[in-house]
Amino acid sequence: MNKKKIVYIVTGAELLVLLLLFILVSSRSGESAVFDSSLMEEHSRGEGYEKTFSTPEFPLKKGIYHIRIRYLAEQKDRKAVNAFASVENSDPVMSRSILSDSMPLFGYRDETEGRFYVLQNASQVSVKCRNLDADYDLKVESVAVEYLRLPTAAVASCLGAFLFLVIDLAAAAYITGFFAKMDPKKRKIVFALAGIIVLSSIPALFQGIPDGDDLEFHCYRIVNMAEGLKHGCFPVRLYALYGNGYGYPEGIMYGDVLLYLPVLVYIIGFPLITAYKVYLVGITALTAVISYYCFKRISGGDAFLGTLLSFFYLFSACRLMDVCSRAAVGEYSAFAFLPLVAAGLYRLWYETPDEGQKKQIVFWELLAGFTGLLQSNLPTSVMTGVFFVVIFGLCYRVAFRPDRLVILLSSLGGTVLLNLGYLVPLVHYYLVFPLHVKFDNGGIQAKGLSIADLFLPSRVYPVKTLGIALMLSLAWIIYELLINPGRRPALKKLVILSVLSVFMTTVYFPYDWLKAHIPLAGTLLSSVQFPWRYLVIATLVITLGLCFALRGTGWRERSGRVLLLFALSMITLEQGLGIIGAWSAEETGRTFVSAGGIDAFYGYNIYRPEYTDIHALYELPEVRTEGEGIETGEWTRDYDEVFVPVINNGGDGAVELPVLAYRGYRAEAEGVPLQTSIGENYKLRVTIPAGFKGTVHAYFKESWVYRLSELVTIFTIAGFIVMFCVMKKRREQASTQRHAR
Repeated sequence: MNKKKIVYIVTGAELLVLLLLFILVSSRSGESAVFDSSLMEEHSRGEGYEKTFSTPEFPLKKGIYHIRIRYLAEQKDRKAVNAFASVENSDPVMSRSILSDSMPLFGYRDETEGRFYVLQNASQVSVKCRNLDADYDLKVESVAVEYLRLPTAAVASCLGAFLFLVIDLAAAAYITGFFAKMDPKKRKIVFALAGIIVLSSIPALFQGIPDGDDLEFHCYRIVNMAEGLKHGCFPVRLYALYGNGYGYPEGIMYGDVLLYLPVLVYIIGFPLITAYKVYLVGITALTAVISYYCFKRISGGDAFLGTLLSFFYLFSACRLMDVCSRAAVGEYSAFAFLPLVAAGLYRLWYETPDEGQKKQIVFWELLAGFTGLLQSNLPTSVMTGVFFVVIFGLCYRVAFRPDRLVILLSSLGGTVLLNLGYLVPLVHYYLVFPLHVKFDNGGIQAKGLSIADLFLPSRVYPVKTLGIALMLSLAWIIYELLINPGRRPALKKLVILSVLSVFMTTVYFPYDWLKAHIPLAGTLLSSVQFPWRYLVIATLVITLGLCFALRGTGWRERSGRVLLLFALSMITLEQGLGIIGAWSAEETGRTFVSAGGIDAFYGYNIYRPEYTDIHALYELPEVRTEGEGIETGEWTRDYDEVFVPVINNGGDGAVELPVLAYRGYRAEAEGVPLQTSIGENYKLRVTIPAGFKGTVHAYFKESWVYRLSELVTIFTIAGFIVMFCVMKKRREQASTQRHAR
């Protein structure tokens, strides 16, 4: 029997097992339970303090469950509410058998819902709602628990598929002798990169994950995108769950293509924090592979130096703080694509890409780098653009050569076409909608770092810092330039960029002066919110400087340089582990299994309408009427849609809906459009004509211009795929012809 038949038989058997597993789990009957207020046990301790509402204990089988808690609360402000609900097991031995959010019971809601996970069969669980606030009047009306059959089966099948994949890969590697046949040097590089990825992924190995500045915000992005997809929205432009259901245009203002991977993981049924960790490990692995590829190329093909610089880059203080203390998903994602831009520009300006294949490689590197940055993080894209202009000026002699300009402009044009579906809504919304970010005129200079901050050791947490390792690297490349001033023009430019980028992170860079005297430049440079964001650029250019300082110098034969590299490696390792250790010890891990434990107003600021008072939204959403004789029935919400039965027995009037009037919201009744306008506190106001009787349907819909730009993106992707396949076929034909000669 040949190998292909064996592969087909094994694959077929595995698929059959997974199908049977899915059918078996999905056909299993699960438990559901509903408890109204009469079945809830109420306990109090002290005068109004620690009042607990709890359900009787009931058994649940292993699986995924949905929980919905309806309650009444008199407090309507957003002060820190010390009232929460959780699913618990009273048996200390079995307490770890339940994975559940601690769900805040905010006064601006009347219900909360989410998932929880039972990890062992016959677990005795109880739902407890605790109120520890004497000024907060809480009454639980009902608790409903429902077994989620399909998500439970989907998760079981996915875990089985992952297990089969690991076994298959290991068996294939053993049978084919993949690692045994591999060149020993390549094998060392593969294992070294694997070690770097594992070390850099330590934050994902905790059971939960310690809190970061933006962790809750990005987890809620995943939840909103998942709900949007489930309701037929693609791409998900308006995050309708944000702000207590009033909405937030995060999908318009922030690239989110990369987040669709964790979104799908969450939709399948895995806990929210697992979806986040999948993304963290995935983007870490991508960063390691791309940075190795780029640094190896720039170092002249030195695989060991490429691996070492990849380690410096991934374990840099800036990146690890983005992963740990900041949980800045966009920024640590951008780290993966910055080296591609650097490698593309290096090839373009210093390798003379005259051959067709080299031109193609430069084009694809720049296209992938620019696109990755745009879809990862807008501030990092702005910073890259600023430094791109500076680099262009420093390298003007080679940059303005027609052949190089054609490649550069082609990659920039391709990037625009490839991202037109994101850029058109972004630019249009920024120009025509009164976003808060456009009116935030506060200066950023005072938020910069001091010189001492740049050298802070890893035990200081959570101050932003460049770290001792990179500051020593900067000193090293300056020294290398001083002892060889005429030999390395590229190193000279990188020293200038390194010093400039470090300077721009500090309180000493004149942001305020620039904003006052050169408004256009000052506004652009200040649009990144905090000066220390430029640490990202500083990390890249200093690492590149170290690469240029060592390439082609025979550093292996110079013991002094070897010792310096070893010392930098140890300092980088100690610094990185120190950052991770300080972060993990900061507080207990968050377990976010669904949206239940997340504040719907977290991070609800920069893209909201400027004229909206956020605190006025901290109340139970309701439909308001304007005019005599207007009556409304019970309104309902379905993600970004609102339905309100309305009868108008008087003259013209209006209803004000519990959504903000973001551009793109429309209203109709029985297919007939209704006029919309902006109501109190920028809420959506719908005009109701006299004699109207029907259901007002308000919904968010992209304009035809947005849809057209998305079509251009789709056709561009298809065109690039065809172009890539044609180029690959031509290279293969050319290679065959050369061998034939």
